[in-house]
Amino acid sequence: MTEHDFEKFCQGLAGIYGFYDKKIKEFSLDTWWNSLKQFDLSAIIQAFNRHVVNTESGKWLPKPADIIRMLQGLTQDAALIAWAKVDKTVRYKGTSVDVVFDDPIIHRVLHDMGGWIPLGQKNEDEWPFVAREFENRYRGFR
Repeated sequence: MTEHDFEKFCQGLAGIYGFYDKKIKEFSLDTWWNSLKQFDLSAIIQAFNRHVVNTESGKWLPKPADIIRMLQGLTQDAALIAWAKVDKTVRYKGTSVDVVFDDPIIHRVLHDMGGWIPLGQKNEDEWPFVAREFENRYRGFR
């Protein structure tokens, strides 16, 4: 969002609070803004709309983390997606070629695990353990 979106964001957030019979305070408004300003306003609105109709969590006023989770997914989701990219690349291209992943965390995790080339030296029996190690490290960095 940009500063131009601030007023619309505030009005929308006041509406959400009103939906839950609450009144927003200035501190909460600042916290919400600083937590979500990195996202697009239309995506935030969609996340709020999904929250209020969620049969489990929609009963309560959301916190910024609830909306961020809807926008980004869980760290486990991201780790699985990242591992799928690594696994596919190793299987189809091998580790004798340089690759640049679209997620810089992948490179950080691979570096911590010993590097790209040693990853390709793992055998099929080790692969599930490598995957789990990658996912755990990725979640930590994320």
